Amino acid sequence: DIDDPAELRWCLEWLLRICIQQGVEGGIATQAYLDARLLDLAKRPHDQRTLTELVTLCTLHNTLVESRVSTGVGTRDLSGLSKPNEYRMKRVELYRSIERCLRPFLRGGLYSGILDGVQPHVLDSHLVVFEQMGLVKTPRLLEAVSQYCFHLTERRFDTRHPMWLVMEEAAVLATMPKFAEQVEAWLLTIRKAGASLALIINSLELAADIGAAMTSENTPTRYYFPNIEALTPQSGKAYDLFGLTNEEKRLIATARPYRDIYMVQREMGRRMIQLHFPPVILDMVARNKDEDHELMDKLCAQYGPEGFAAAWLAHHGGVEPENLFFILQSVTILNPQTLQELITTISSFRPVMVVIDT
Repeated sequence: DIDDPAELRWCLEWLLRICIQQGVEGGIATQAYLDARLLDLAKRPHDQRTLTELVTLCTLHNTLVESRVSTGVGTRDLSGLSKPNEYRMKRVELYRSIERCLRPFLRGGLYSGILDGVQPHVLDSHLVVFEQMGLVKTPRLLEAVSQYCFHLTERRFDTRHPMWLVMEEAAVLATMPKFAEQVEAWLLTIRKAGASLALIINSLELAADIGAAMTSENTPTRYYFPNIEALTPQSGKAYDLFGLTNEEKRLIATARPYRDIYMVQREMGRRMIQLHFPPVILDMVARNKDEDHELMDKLCAQYGPEGFAAAWLAHHGGVEPENLFFILQSVTILNPQTLQELITTISSFRPVMVVIDT
């Protein structure tokens, strides 16, 4: 949608950040060059607006400029003054460097064309997951892809359709330049856009990178999971950033895993809450060890996505009759037809996994 001025401006800034990250000078000449190529790309049909097509336009332009230099044709600046070929040759070197820094992102390039395609309708679904495991292992790709995903997400903000945006491993993303500024801006404005932002921080060592943004005003609700090292000097400093007292750190250190959570809520105060989950619920939402993931991959390959839930729960002992009512009780919003289908399924005593999209 780069025929939209706002989208064109964002795309220009995004490409400019990629170039700077790859070591290309991000001055006025680079901006003007990218802007001109994007305007050319905007004239193409929508299904041709890819990075490959953009680089093709760069190549055609650069080849034309090089041919003029080789034939001794000079150029003139904006004031009409003649410029020697040395000036044009420096420009060619800059243009070629821009072309080279974009090539790894093309199909068949170093990054397997992950960003090379027509914008997919990735946010048409009610549930969208962006997996970042591979990105963490490729730092040069992390910022470009994450910024693109953030932009797609922002476009989905709509007060008519509430959104819950969960950012797993937020501390890892915090290592990206300007990420803290992005999060702080979202925390201040996201609620006006009908969305709620949840930041999940699993690394206390990196918590300081976004700790300043997570003030009580910006994050009215915070949950702290059990951590036996909460009272140690190194881990304690991270909790100090969020204003926790020594007594609160003691509660976190002595809390029971998968049962106790320390909650800090602006309206409701500070207290420990208990989650009374039976084993079947823990099998659904609390299995994250390496051996668990290996089993998930094995069962998914053997039974396919449709049969995975039944196979997974069967492996862990199935659903006990006394837990069936708990599962039904956990489902708070169901239309009559969906509820009847759920009851029919449960009445056959087959393993069931219930996923609710609100």
